[in-house]
Amino acid sequence: MSSCKLIFCFIFLVAFEKLTAQIDLCSINLQLPVTTNSLNKLFGQFDTICAGDTITYKVINKDCPIFKNVNFSWIFEGADGPDSIFGNTVKITYSDTGFFNKWVFGSNTFNLDSSWVFRSENIVLPCPPTANFTSNKQKICSNECIQFTDKSTRLPNNWQWYFEGGSPATYIGKEPPPICYTDTGKYDVQLIVNSNYGTDTLLLTDYIEVIAGPELLLPINQNFLLKEGDSITLQACAIGNTYQWQPNTSVIYIDDTLLQIQPDETILYTNTISTSNGCSLTCSYTVKVQSGLLLPTAFSPNQDGLNDIFRILNTNITLHGFSIYNRWGQQIFYTNRLNEGWDGTYLNQAQPIEVYTWVVDYTITKTGKQKAAKGNVSLVR
Repeated sequence: MSSCKLIFCFIFLVAFEKLTAQIDLCSINLQLPVTTNSLNKLFGQFDTICAGDTITYKVINKDCPIFKNVNFSWIFEGADGPDSIFGNTVKITYSDTGFFNKWVFGSNTFNLDSSWVFRSENIVLPCPPTANFTSNKQKICSNECIQFTDKSTRLPNNWQWYFEGGSPATYIGKEPPPICYTDTGKYDVQLIVNSNYGTDTLLLTDYIEVIAGPELLLPINQNFLLKEGDSITLQACAIGNTYQWQPNTSVIYIDDTLLQIQPDETILYTNTISTSNGCSLTCSYTVKVQSGLLLPTAFSPNQDGLNDIFRILNTNITLHGFSIYNRWGQQIFYTNRLNEGWDGTYLNQAQPIEVYTWVVDYTITKTGKQKAAKGNVSLVR
């Protein structure tokens, strides 16, 4: 600074006593961003803070000659973090209360003899915690959820949340789960925090506003089991102004609220329902298709009248070919008639107990889709 006389700065480097005389010209400052009005204090004064607060020390007159080419190092007794810190700016937090020494060291990079040290104290007080929180949304549609995040300071160790109109309505802990709202209106949110040093409460009135979304009629997530070749009609789970179904695979009929489908494999359908005020809701429908042929995994051709014939159990297919092979790949049975099956013989000879391979070519009657399938069956007696 122009007001910093070179002769004074030189004396500062030579005699510590002169530092106090020039500290107002070439100073090391303290800032407390956690307070309403940011404080600026000289490093040499007692700095009083609360446990859990963070203070920032920085060299503000870097153009002063006594600070040119100087390396700064800091030591803060009792503070969180490393024992020593280097640089022009440092941030310090204290979790414990008490009186703690602090030091700042300066060393000229071109003249190691031009070095100095300055010591002072910090007083850390047992202040009550300060309750605070944020949320990812404040205005939502009905049947939506909000995530709240704790922003409390000064070392709270207990959190009690109250969510008017929300579900769940209360929660104990630092980070609550998503809070969901069903009914329209404006709702309060309250957070009470405790620590070893006291209690604080934050109540935000009408903090959450819930506007009307689609009117829910059915569960949002639905599951269906369907036989291959069968069809099913899906119904919109809510009432709105517009409806968008996805995807359009295997769709037979579609209108605003109904979707008739005939899938040949397991598939997920969705319906996004929107209202005129911009709210939307997405229903999901998992349709699991019981695909493939219905055949037993074992049979016992012992003429006892129970499970003597290995046959296809489906009735909704047109059979083109049904073959049985032994372990050597030899075809020992074939038919293209759906009501026929294998009796466990080949050339009028009973076949041994073992695992056989079957292969079937067929068409699904309702869809006309041709398919092939392969599997194993165990012959037992």
